[in-house]
Amino acid sequence: MIKTIKKLYLNYTVLLKLGKVTCKIDYKSGVQQGDNRAPILFLYIMQAAIKTLQSRLTCNKLNFKYFPIQKNNSKVQYSHLSLQPKPKTMKGNPFQVDNLLNVGNRAFLFETPKELTTASQIIYDHFMKFGLQMHVGTKKQKSKTEAMFFPPSLLEVEKKLKNLPTNIQLNNGKHSVQFMNKFKYLGSLITPCLMENMEIEAQIKKAKSQLGILKHFFSCKDVELHVKYWIYIAGPLNTVLWGSESWNLSDANCNKLRSFHHSAIRRILGIWMDEVLEC
Repeated sequence: MIKTIKKLYLNYTVLLKLGKVTCKIDYKSGVQQGDNRAPILFLYIMQAAIKTLQSRLTCNKLNFKYFPIQKNNSKVQYSHLSLQPKPKTMKGNPFQVDNLLNVGNRAFLFETPKELTTASQIIYDHFMKFGLQMHVGTKKQKSKTEAMFFPPSLLEVEKKLKNLPTNIQLNNGKHSVQFMNKFKYLGSLITPCLMENMEIEAQIKKAKSQLGILKHFFSCKDVELHVKYWIYIAGPLNTVLWGSESWNLSDANCNKLRSFHHSAIRRILGIWMDEVLEC
């Protein structure tokens, strides 16, 4: 585990304790590109920064419930959101979370705007102590760090999207963090409605572009059909279904995906719509 991190003049020394063994790693302003120590030291620094940050943030962790798939009398009860109607006999597994970490991408969750504003300044100041820079905006440049407000119900989403909250001011107004209607996190588009409409439309658009680039390959009669099949699976279909394991699909979104798949198959097989028989 990480025992402590302290600053020695212009360098950092990371003290690690593994059981009874203690070792030191000198960490300067940077390492050579391709150095195997770089990702390890970065993870140590990030873990230490987040672990020490927890004591400075006084916000309450948000409560969530996970409803696993349950089998009851040969009937399957699927998981659902905590605010949706559920049988009285079905109990969820509670858990708490206030942040998500993936290498350099960090997401923090807060319950109120006041907590978000206060914590943003604390996070900015705390990261600076570890030599980490929080990308904030200025009057001439937009911030790479973005904020998003999630209304309590879908009925309020459209109203809130038209009137975004004011930007979060940092460092006495010198820097700011703006609110967005959408942002990309780990390759997925996040929206206030927490639905997959925009994400699926973007994935379908990318897959259609790939089909267009490969149109001469798919229309070539010298290429065997099973080769076209594997290229379609590895390329366009894999693109349109990327991240689908976590999608919350509606009937409309399923129809969009099904329509794309059928049109792609017809295109690869050279079948036109006037040749399709309606059953």
